[in-house]
Amino acid sequence: PAEPLIEDPAISAPGPGVEPPVFPLTLAQGEFIGLAHSGTGTASIIELADGSRILRFENLDVDNGPDLRVILSPTELTDDDGAYDDGDFLDLGVLKGNQGNQNYEIPAGVDIDDFATVAIWCRRFNVTFNAAPILAP
Repeated sequence: PAEPLIEDPAISAPGPGVEPPVFPLTLAQGEFIGLAHSGTGTASIIELADGSRILRFENLDVDNGPDLRVILSPTELTDDDGAYDDGDFLDLGVLKGNQGNQNYEIPAGVDIDDFATVAIWCRRFNVTFNAAPILAP
């Protein structure tokens, strides 16, 4: 078996006067807007201490509907509720609930710079209920 990787503290430690990052680290954040349906809440992309990333919804309050999916979309924020599933969007799974706080795992290797918005998309009717921009905090 391969030996575990041991980090060299001289390489991984920050230089003098440089504070190490505090985890969880917010990489991006935006407020939901209503599109096909009303909705509010905050979407954040958060990096955890182990390097994994999650999409977190806080204070989510959106209308419920059939087959709602959480997607990351390359489309910039727009009031066109049909635009977010155009291009190479990333489906993070079924919306866990239409109210409250929730987390969605972002797969390793995904470049979040490829995406401009988070959207709650109804796959059945191909319409976006709500969207939030992905903005650096």
